[in-house]
Amino acid sequence: MTYLVLFARLLAVGVFAVSGITKVADRRGFARSVRDLRMVPRRWVGFTAGSVIVLEFVAVVLTAVTPIARVGLVLATALLLGFAGVALVVARRGVRVPCRCFGASTTPLGYPQAIRNLVLALITGTGTLSSVLGVGNNVPAAGMAITALVAAVGVALVVFFDDLVALFTDETAHSSP
Repeated sequence: MTYLVLFARLLAVGVFAVSGITKVADRRGFARSVRDLRMVPRRWVGFTAGSVIVLEFVAVVLTAVTPIARVGLVLATALLLGFAGVALVVARRGVRVPCRCFGASTTPLGYPQAIRNLVLALITGTGTLSSVLGVGNNVPAAGMAITALVAAVGVALVVFFDDLVALFTDETAHSSP
């Protein structure tokens, strides 16, 4: 396993674990956000919300288990590309629905989340490709620890991404009448 593959796996496991756990913690809120996005018919909202949660946890398990980690990275990449697509469509439509990606955020889903998901998909996709090609050297124990630390920081940056974006944007422009 290479540093890149290990980093991609740890990042995917962390991001999807936090995402899935926060969605389960507020299933109704997540289902409301799926409804408000208007991407699926109302009768499919519950199924869609439940499927997203299940697929996120499946990605965690598959990515965490070494013999099938490549399958997990492929699933993670596909999910991230799908999420980016939803964010782009919602942004283009001008729909202002809170992103429930990691809990009860009030930040509307849009271009920043699409970019975040595309960057994550690039990382997981590159990790997949690297694992297929067998590029790089094996990771020594000390390297694993450092890679795990970097991945943990990456997960925190992803989870608090909306807060970081708010630091650099004028949020008052959206809330004033």
